[in-house]
Amino acid sequence: SDYSSIQVVCGPIIENSKLGSIGNNHVQIPDAFFKVLLVKQGNRYESIGFYFKNEPASQVLRNYSCTIDEIEQKAGIDFFSSLTDDIENSVESRYSFSFWDI
Repeated sequence: SDYSSIQVVCGPIIENSKLGSIGNNHVQIPDAFFKVLLVKQGNRYESIGFYFKNEPASQVLRNYSCTIDEIEQKAGIDFFSSLTDDIENSVESRYSFSFWDI
């Protein structure tokens, strides 16, 4: 499919700092990592989030998926705030396995 735009944001999540730190600068080891995706196809938006604990992956990708809202709560970040509130609220609260083909 052709998309008008694709936005991908990924990063660490520090929740309990159970894994400690590394290096001379004592950089905290993330408890988890996230990836969020937003695509615009014409006037339609689709999004999905992924939450990965900092441990070897043992499941299929589908099992790590979640809403953008869930990632925002864990990461303390408001993604895609430039969208109008009605679009942001709608697209960040749901995702479609069939759209993402997972």
